[in-house]
Amino acid sequence: MRKSKSQLQMRTFVHIFQSCNQDSVTVLAIVDGVLKQLKATIPELRRVHFRQDNAGCYHSASILLVIEQVAKKSDINITVDLSDPQWGKGSCDRKAATIKCHMRRFLNSGHDIETAEQMKSAMVSSGGPTWSKSHVVRFKRYS
Repeated sequence: MRKSKSQLQMRTFVHIFQSCNQDSVTVLAIVDGVLKQLKATIPELRRVHFRQDNAGCYHSASILLVIEQVAKKSDINITVDLSDPQWGKGSCDRKAATIKCHMRRFLNSGHDIETAEQMKSAMVSSGGPTWSKSHVVRFKRYS
């Protein structure tokens, strides 16, 4: 979310992988990419607040130790909020539900979703959600 004309704006980034590990390395790479995109489109950006679900890949020790350093590379201060499972469905779950509706329509119209590219096509079908940016990501790990 950001303030624009006295209103907060939320940005949603969807990263689609053909396959990858859901671990801290992947999460930090995604955070780095999102911060770079935000800084490129909003150069005056100084602070970002991430809201994440309580999955283990988001609150591992390495994430909590390194995420601030990743943000400093982009000259951004970062805060992280891990949503509590008892709070019920959060904004991320609502966004995911909308995307899943587009995907169901895509499937019901006779298309397949077997690859990351097909998933992106499904997400933007029927006009797609206007509030999101979707990216097919090829993630290469180096040893």
